[in-house]
Amino acid sequence: MLEMVAVAGGRSIEAPPDGCAGARLFCLAPGFAAMQGFAAPRHERSMAPLLLGRRLVRSRPPIGFRHATTVSPGTEPDAIAYHGDAPLITFAATGGGKTSGPVICTACAYPGQFICLDVKGEAYRLSAEHRRARGQDVHLIDLSDGKIDGDCLNPLDMAVMLGDAVAAVARSIAAEMVERPTSLNRDFFWIDWSETMLAVGSAYQLT
Repeated sequence: MLEMVAVAGGRSIEAPPDGCAGARLFCLAPGFAAMQGFAAPRHERSMAPLLLGRRLVRSRPPIGFRHATTVSPGTEPDAIAYHGDAPLITFAATGGGKTSGPVICTACAYPGQFICLDVKGEAYRLSAEHRRARGQDVHLIDLSDGKIDGDCLNPLDMAVMLGDAVAAVARSIAAEMVERPTSLNRDFFWIDWSETMLAVGSAYQLT
């Protein structure tokens, strides 16, 4: 069971998202209204912290032959949230809770835009319906041969908005796809023709 704690303005709430049976949801965003189906203001989206985990509890072991296995109410370690804008990276062993901890919690609680490289599909499965319920558009680009009914991303759709100069746009797209060597000793004939063929194909699709 995914364990998440709701903390919003000093209040604890029970708000399990769809697909998270029995889960308690992290709500560390400044705007509590975002968790109730409303879009957070722009300034709150930029300030929304990211959940990193919980502080380690360092306590002396009790006297005796066995340690207590239960946690007393109100003694849970504090959640750690990051308010900066620097990149973060998490190192942990397999099964250490990298996805079920910060990733799932952030996917459910963060009120702004969220792009996730979801290899096993866990983040999408546990947070997609919750974000849709908050009025957000959720798109899935599935690279696993259509096992999930997802969306698609066609770069040529955006190229149509660049203007009416189809040949120039197609040539620019082809130039981005073909890597040109820095050495002048290479034969550029095949490189030029590969770029030309890609440009022709792109222009055909654009028209």
